[in-house]
Amino acid sequence: MAHELSENVFGQVEMAYHGQTPWHGLGQVVDANASIEQWKEASGLTWTYERSDIKFETPQFKYVNGIPTAGKKLNTYPGQVIWRSDDQRALATVGTGYKLVQPGEILDFYKDLVADAGFRIETVGSLREGRRIWALANTNHSTSIVEGDALKSYLLLVTSCDGSLATTAQFTSVRVVCQNTLSMSLHEKDGKKVKVRHSSIFDPAKMKEKLGIMSADTFAEFELVMKSLSKQKMDHIKADQFLKNLLTTASQHGDIAKTPGYIKIMELFNGAGKGSRMDGVQGTSWGLLNAVTEYVDHHQRAQSRDNRVNSAWFAAGASLKGKALDLLQV
Repeated sequence: MAHELSENVFGQVEMAYHGQTPWHGLGQVVDANASIEQWKEASGLTWTYERSDIKFETPQFKYVNGIPTAGKKLNTYPGQVIWRSDDQRALATVGTGYKLVQPGEILDFYKDLVADAGFRIETVGSLREGRRIWALANTNHSTSIVEGDALKSYLLLVTSCDGSLATTAQFTSVRVVCQNTLSMSLHEKDGKKVKVRHSSIFDPAKMKEKLGIMSADTFAEFELVMKSLSKQKMDHIKADQFLKNLLTTASQHGDIAKTPGYIKIMELFNGAGKGSRMDGVQGTSWGLLNAVTEYVDHHQRAQSRDNRVNSAWFAAGASLKGKALDLLQV
């Protein structure tokens, strides 16, 4: 596949969406008033994770009537294999204490939020043959950082069956003009990102309690910080020093200013970025943050668009965006 989206046994891409067509143009369109069960059907996420003990064969010689005869011995490995119930595809090997979160549970998490809090699911999907499941919902909160520059709040929930990612719920902002994403977690323990390791049982109610999910104040602090960045002037000299601090790593050698990342981010900041010429964006810390997020979400080199999205939400790209926000708040 040219993408990392999973396909089921019928060749159907395991993704459903409402609203804007996703980056790859794949998946099933869902009605705005679709039920959770309809989302499961449309996305193909009606199967479950199953687990079995791991068995393997080794040679064993027996003597039959005094003659050595080759045979086989069945052994048990101290672990389990995780597989899909629909087509029996093996997905991962884990310890016996690994706590699974089923694909359906990811969508069930949003039931009361949709019914009682005005949330609206916009995309659901499966990556890497089903090893990673996610759902993204619009929280129905939005604001304008500067005139004409709208920011919407979303809640992302993701899990994995292979130990690559803890079950994670996080508030994520989406800048409408360019669809850039940024985690709304401003501090390590501010409640806007909650992780449950697979050594613990997933409790949706406790996760929502930690997120403070029903409060409109969830978006308020993040909004204030973004607006403060729009008032901070950022000239070329400051931007240059910021990017050198941001992009320098222990393994980095040579002139940072000559690297593709530096060149592209500076280009986006200087007017090439979407919405970069707006008043309150151009020449501000808010504009520089958007240059970084646009670079990660849309321009950074990746094997596929899905790889870029995975990085932007969960991995190196998300870390780079978080580091940029931290540096700009110092």
